[in-house]
Amino acid sequence: MIAGLTHADKIILNAIQYEFQPVENPYGHISGKLGLDTEALIRKLRRFYELGHIRRVGYTFNFRTANLVGALIGFELPKEKIDAFSKFSYSLPNVTHNYLRSHSKYNVWFTIKDKSIDDLVEKVEGYAEKFKAKDYVILKSRRTCKLSIKYDLERGISWSKPRLLDSNPPKLNEFDIDLDFIKYLRNLPLDLDPYREIKEAYNMKTREILGLIDEMIERGVITDYGAYLDGEKIGFSQNAMVTFDGNEDIAIKVAKEVPETSHVVLREVIFGDWRDNVYFMIHGTRRDVIDVYIDVIMDSIGIDKFQKLYSIKNLKVRR
Repeated sequence: MIAGLTHADKIILNAIQYEFQPVENPYGHISGKLGLDTEALIRKLRRFYELGHIRRVGYTFNFRTANLVGALIGFELPKEKIDAFSKFSYSLPNVTHNYLRSHSKYNVWFTIKDKSIDDLVEKVEGYAEKFKAKDYVILKSRRTCKLSIKYDLERGISWSKPRLLDSNPPKLNEFDIDLDFIKYLRNLPLDLDPYREIKEAYNMKTREILGLIDEMIERGVITDYGAYLDGEKIGFSQNAMVTFDGNEDIAIKVAKEVPETSHVVLREVIFGDWRDNVYFMIHGTRRDVIDVYIDVIMDSIGIDKFQKLYSIKNLKVRR
């Protein structure tokens, strides 16, 4: 049993991840698939939300549509500075993931987004100086090939449909919407009419909202949708960041053919001593299971030299 969850719990949590659809009554759609009463399902989902198993339900957007650039940063931080940097990262909305990882030199890894690469580098330099980083690397995101964080609670491994994201999605201003509209879609209420607040705020009909959502999905603005779970709360306590020296074709192959990956990114080394430019993430309930999957994946794509960085501690728990 994963994290005290019953078999019925796992079926519901899998369904809210994999069966959610951009339709007028998405929870009714899921309850129909499961043979449950919709209101009973919503009550169960609210309980999962209260327990922290579900972080949010809604849509995820490609950061490039907001004219942002992103990078993965590896810091070599003194041990006595790690806790201070962890606390500091909570004040940084542009820093999302922040982990202590099992690399022989670079022990702290975080992702950051900003308006330009110059602004991003300036901030990273400031953080490095403030916390006495001995060394660091900056790995700019050249292309996000896949972004879909879903956990298969039956098999105990991350799994999502292979999908290649658009390398140059349109900007948000092409859709005549603002950031508040995006915030509504990112966090849909657990309600029989989850689009009610958007309809009232923007004087729109449900069919207009769904038409806009469909267009944003088709054009690569929306990268994924459904429930976003707290991996650690549901028993997925292990995750590995796998990096290797490759090219865009290899990154695309992983995104299109390897469902166990959650992130697949082609990166560019713009600062520091680092050779790898392809990166993917894989999550699981046990490290030995993840190891087997990684070996199979790397063999299937013909890569024999790679780095496997396991998470030791989450330094910025998302709430």
